Parts: sequence; structure tokens; C-alpha cells
Amino acid sequence: MKIEDYFDLIAPDDIRIKGTRVGIENVLYEYIYRNRTPEEIINCVLMQSASGGNHGSRSWLEVTVRQLSLNQ
Repeated sequence: MKIEDYFDLIAPDDIRIKGTRVGIENVLYEYIYRNRTPEEIINCVLMQSASGGNHGSRSWLEVTVRQLSLNQ
């Protein structure tokens, strides 16, 4: 797994899920502090994101979040 396959590295402190405006910190916060499942994270993050209506971004977000949870 190459990090560039899943993330856009905008700056050292700005990492986003590829093809979305969703910052990795949003996903990690929901997972670590709110103990949300990948499905809950996807729904929560998409509600907050302008990319929520984009089917391609949603699919990519689903794959990435599930992959992150499997690599624990």
C-alpha cells in the first residue's frame, strides 16, 4: 500500500482522503474518540463534507475508511 494511493498530501499538516476534501484528522477523531464504525464514519464525514454528493468520492472514502480499520 502506497500512501499516495489513498491520500492527497497537501502539506505536512494537511492530509486528505484522495479525491475528497475530507481531512484524515476528521476520520481519526471519529474512530479514536467517538469509537465509530467505518459505516458511521463514512456517513458522518460525508454529512460534513462538500463531497457528499459525489458518488466517486463516496466510494473512495468507503474503501479508504474500511482499509484503515482493517490495518489496526
